[in-house]
Amino acid sequence: MTDLPLHVLEVAIWAEPEGAPTGFFQWYESAGAWLPYWTTTVLAGLASPLLGPDLATRSVLALYALFLPILGGAAARAFGRSGWWGVPLAAFFIESNLAWGLLAWCVSGALMLATMVLVARVERGERVRAGFVGLGAVSLVLGWTHPQMAVGTWGLVGLLQVARVATRRDGWRRGAAVVATSTLSLVPTAVWFSSPARAEEAFGGVPSFAGAGLALHHLLDNSVDVWPGTVERWCLLLFVGLVLGSWARASRPSLEQLRPNLLVALVLGVYFVSPWNWNGQSIAQRLPYIVLLLLPCCAAPGVVASRTLRFGLLGIALLGLVNSAAHIRQFDAEAAATLEPLAEVTPVGARLFPAVYSPHSYAARIPALLHAGAWITARKGGVYGFHYNRLTSHHRPVVPTEQTLKGPDYFWSGSLAAGGELLVVDPSTLAFWDTVLARYPEDYQPVLPLGWPPDEVGFMQVGSWALITREGGTSP
Repeated sequence: MTDLPLHVLEVAIWAEPEGAPTGFFQWYESAGAWLPYWTTTVLAGLASPLLGPDLATRSVLALYALFLPILGGAAARAFGRSGWWGVPLAAFFIESNLAWGLLAWCVSGALMLATMVLVARVERGERVRAGFVGLGAVSLVLGWTHPQMAVGTWGLVGLLQVARVATRRDGWRRGAAVVATSTLSLVPTAVWFSSPARAEEAFGGVPSFAGAGLALHHLLDNSVDVWPGTVERWCLLLFVGLVLGSWARASRPSLEQLRPNLLVALVLGVYFVSPWNWNGQSIAQRLPYIVLLLLPCCAAPGVVASRTLRFGLLGIALLGLVNSAAHIRQFDAEAAATLEPLAEVTPVGARLFPAVYSPHSYAARIPALLHAGAWITARKGGVYGFHYNRLTSHHRPVVPTEQTLKGPDYFWSGSLAAGGELLVVDPSTLAFWDTVLARYPEDYQPVLPLGWPPDEVGFMQVGSWALITREGGTSP
C-alpha cells in the first residue's frame, strides 16, 4: 500500500503522549472539530497505546478485510440474493484503491454496504425503529469517514427509494424518511466545506477528463490489477461470469428486484463521464470500487446457491487470498531486508527527507515504496519531508512550506550525470533537513546532496537504498 506508511505516521503523531522522545509535536500540530477522514485514524489511534501505530493500523486493515465479504453477503441477502455471493469479495480486499492506500475510502465502502443492508430491512418493515437508528448512526460515521463516498451513498439510497416508489406506488413516506435519515452522512462534509477557503481548495481548479476509450482501457486497472500476473483479473472475470450465469435459470424479475443492477449500470455510466483528475484528486478511478462492492447484489434474485456454485465462489476467494498473501509476503521480505537496517541507524528525532527515485517493488505494480521514509519517521520520531493530508494535520510554521514539498530538483543522481544533466541547487534548500532516505535504480550509484560537505556526512547503503545523515541541520 503506497500510502500506508503515511497513515501509520499520522496515527503515531495523533497518539503520541506528552513529552515522548519522538518529539512529533515539535514539528506537527493537530486540528480538531468537524473533520472528515477521521474514522480510520481514531480507530487505529485508540489501539495504538496497546499495539503501537504500525500494528494498530494493520488491525484496522484486518477488520476491513474480515467484514468485507460478510457485509457483501448481508447486502446480497437484503436484496433477495444468496449470501454466498459475498464470499468472492475476500479475493479483492486489496483492490486498486486500497493498494494506493486509500484506507478511509475503502472503509467507507464497507459502511456503504452496511447502509444498503439497513435500508433494505427498513423497507421490509423489519424492526423499523431500530433500523432507522442504525441507519442514522452508520450515516453519521460514514460522513466522518469519507465525504465523497458519503455523497455517493446518499445518492444511491435516494435512487433506491425513487425506484421502489415508482414500482410499488406506495411507501413514499417511509422512503422519504429513509432518505432524510441518510442525509446525516452529509452533515460533517457540509460543516467542513462551509469555509470558503476549504471549498476553494477542494473544488477549485479545472477538472480534466479521459476519453471513453481510455476509461475503458483502464477499467480493470482501476478495479483490481494490483499484483504482477493475471490471477486477479481471472478471479474478477470468473466472478462476473458466475453472476451473469445465475440469470440463465432465473424467473423474470421485477423492477424492484433489479434495483441493485440499475445502480451498478448507473455507477459505470458515471465512471465514463466523471473527471479523471480534479485538483489533484482522482475521481473516476475510484468508482469501479463501488461496482465491485455491489456485484454480489447483481446476481439473480431467488436463485439458491448450489453446492457447485458454492465451491466456485469459495475457490475464487481462496485463489485471490493466496495470490495476495504470496505477494505481500514477498514485499515484506524485500522491505525488511533493506529498510530495517536503515531504520536502526536513523537518529531519533531525525528531520528526514525522502528522495525515492525508484519507488517500485518486484512484488507489486503500484509504487509501494514511495513513502517508506514515513514508516521510519513513525518509528524514530522527528519530521517527515512530505506534506500529507492537509485536512487533518500539517507541519508547524517553523518548517518552510517549500521544504515540506517533494521536488525533483533537490538531488542529482547517476542517471542525470550520465546524461550530461546536472541540477544545481541552492544549498540553503536542504539546510533544514539532517537525514535523507534515497532509493535509486539499481544500476546507478547514489550521490550526496549538493551543498553537504563530505566530511560532515554519514552514509549507509543497503541494496538500492541509501541513508545519508549529517550532524544537525541548521534552523531555517
